[in-house]
Amino acid sequence: MPYRAFLLIVLLAVLLAASTSSPHVAILVLSNWLRSALPLVPLALAAGLIISCGQIDIASGAAFSFVGMILIAWSRYSGARNPIAIGILIAWSAVIVFYALMYTLVVRARIPALLCTLGLALCGQSISLILQAFINRPIASVSPSGVGGMTVPLMDLGIFTWNTTWILVVVGIFAVWRYASYAGLDHIAVGMDPVAAEISGIKTQAIYLRAFLISGFLVGLSAILFLVNVQLGGWATNMGWGKELFAIAAAVIGGCRITGGRLHPISVALATILVFGITDITNSLNIPLEFNYLFLGAGVIVVALIDAVRIRPRSTYSRKSRLSQFQLGGRR
Repeated sequence: MPYRAFLLIVLLAVLLAASTSSPHVAILVLSNWLRSALPLVPLALAAGLIISCGQIDIASGAAFSFVGMILIAWSRYSGARNPIAIGILIAWSAVIVFYALMYTLVVRARIPALLCTLGLALCGQSISLILQAFINRPIASVSPSGVGGMTVPLMDLGIFTWNTTWILVVVGIFAVWRYASYAGLDHIAVGMDPVAAEISGIKTQAIYLRAFLISGFLVGLSAILFLVNVQLGGWATNMGWGKELFAIAAAVIGGCRITGGRLHPISVALATILVFGITDITNSLNIPLEFNYLFLGAGVIVVALIDAVRIRPRSTYSRKSRLSQFQLGGRR
């Protein structure tokens, strides 16, 4: 939606102007935001993709976390000839399988999405802790070949250093898919009303499956880009815990209605940068942790209220005209 993208750009410019003292400093701050926020754009798109088809996902942070843990564990203990490439394939496949399981439980088994994703989030956190214990176990015969305790060598991840290129390609593909393909229209139709979409001939089960699988692909990509471009090869067990809230907030502020039926990839990408900028400024001001996400949470509530007012049904006729029609009908 053009007006939302324009509004987000204006808000981003105002935030930069209010938090920096000169244009030169503003450019430096913006470049830092882009470097740190761009890897999170696929995570926000994954949240937006799930939300826009009428589902909810609060397990993406746990999946984000164990992608890095799997990659580190494989690179240290596999003994393969090219451990990083195979580790990326295994970690990426694991998170896609994770989302396929989520689809099976939520859509096929009809388990309430909130309970299902909460359970899977806890399982994902447990997987990360198990992998950490496995990585830190003392085995004298293992030679990590220059890899630190919780790091991977960046020299083997060169293609993922093209941070901006990856994000531009992903957002561009999603924009074309959303606005210029029948598949994008079908996705939005299912989010608006799955029953009506199924009656009209849309295969809703296939739409849900595609949404969950692509979301798994995006979460894996986001974790790898974050590992390379933000963490510089280092990782921690809880690296993704809580990022699902960040992703949902960015998706909602970027125009995804929480009840489904709306997705704007460019706006979601801009909202991700804006949300990161807000959290970065609150951190730099040494605001207590209890109030760290106060402004962000208030922003999400305001956006939700605006959406609720906009979709409120409006009567075509005034109260007086409806009363007149009722009286005429009664006389008949």
